[in-house]
Amino acid sequence: MEELRNNRQLQLIVGGALAIICGLAFYFLYWTKTPEYSLGIIKDAVKNHDVVQFQQHVDLDTLINKGFDSFMAAEVKNNKDLSSPLVQGMITMLKPQVVETFKKEILDTVSGNSSNDQTNTAKAATVDHANRGNKFTQNMDPLKNMSANGVKKVSTISNNGTTAIVSIVVHDKQVDKDYDFHLQMNKLGNGEWQVKELVNLGDVLAQKETDQAEKLKELDAPIRKQIYSTLQTTGNASIRRGIVDTKLELDIGLQNTGEKDIVRAKGKMILFDAENKNNFFKEVQLKDWGVVAKDRNTVVTTFVSLNSFDDNDSEIEKRGLSGRMNTIGYRLEIMELDFADGTKLVRPTKLPAAE
Repeated sequence: MEELRNNRQLQLIVGGALAIICGLAFYFLYWTKTPEYSLGIIKDAVKNHDVVQFQQHVDLDTLINKGFDSFMAAEVKNNKDLSSPLVQGMITMLKPQVVETFKKEILDTVSGNSSNDQTNTAKAATVDHANRGNKFTQNMDPLKNMSANGVKKVSTISNNGTTAIVSIVVHDKQVDKDYDFHLQMNKLGNGEWQVKELVNLGDVLAQKETDQAEKLKELDAPIRKQIYSTLQTTGNASIRRGIVDTKLELDIGLQNTGEKDIVRAKGKMILFDAENKNNFFKEVQLKDWGVVAKDRNTVVTTFVSLNSFDDNDSEIEKRGLSGRMNTIGYRLEIMELDFADGTKLVRPTKLPAAE
C-alpha cells in the first residue's frame, strides 16, 4: 500500500515536471517566435535604452518613410492645393529632413538622450510646408511615446508565416481616446519579427486630428463665451489704393460690457469668400488695441499691405477695387483679454501636453 502511494506521488511529480517542460517548450518554440513576443523585445529595448536591439526589431527607415507618405496623402486629400507639382516638389525636398529628424528623435528617446529642444524642421524650408513636417512629427508622437500613452491591447490580426499584421490599441491621454494602429511585421532569419510599416497610419492620424480639433473646441468654448460676454465687437473691411501699394483697411469697433477695464486685447480677423466660407483668403493678426475702459466704446483701425503677387491678396484687391467688397466675408476672433487688475482671459490655441 505504501509502495502504491509512493508510485502515485512519483507520477504526480513526474507529470508536473513534464507539464513544466512542455510549457517551457511551448514558450521557446512558439511564443518567442510570435510577433507579440518581438513587440515585447522592442518594449524592453526602449526600457533598457538598448538602441541595437531596438533597431534590429524596428526598420525605422521604412517605417518613417512610408509613414510620411501616408501622412502627406491624407493631407493632400484634405487640401487639393497640395497636389500641385510645385508643392509636391517642395514636399519631396522636405521629406528627407523630416524623416531624419523624426528618426533621430526616436533613437534619442530609446537611448535616453531625448531633449525638449527638438530640431526645428521649419528652418530648412518655407514656413507653411516645413510646418507640415513639424505636424507629421507631432502627430507621430503617440508612436514615439507609446509606453507613456499606454498600450491597452496587442493582438495578431493575420499571420502567413512570413508577414503579420498586428493590432496595437494605444490610449492617447491628450484627447482621452483609443487608437488602433495596425503594424506590418516581417519575420527575421532567427524567427523573431521586425516592424516594417504602420499600414493604417493615414486613417488613424486623420481621426486623431479630428479628435484634437473637437477637444480644443471643447476647452475653448467656456473661455470664448467669457470673452465675448465682456467685449462686444463689430468689424468693417475696405480697400485703400495708394501710390506705392494697396492696403486693406480694417475698422474694429470694441465695446467693453464687462466690469473691469481692459488694458490689452489680442485677436485676428479672418477673411473668406462670402459664397464659400471654406475658401479662406487671409488671416490678419491684431494686437495692442490699447485701453478699453468699462462701459466705453472705441474704434481701432489697422492697415495691412496687400501683395499683388499673392493669389489671395490679389483677389481681395480685385474685389475691393471693383466695388465687390461685400462678396468678402470676415470673422473677428478675440483670443486674449488683459485686465487692469492683472487678470487675463486667454483662449487655448493648442491642447495641453498629456500628463
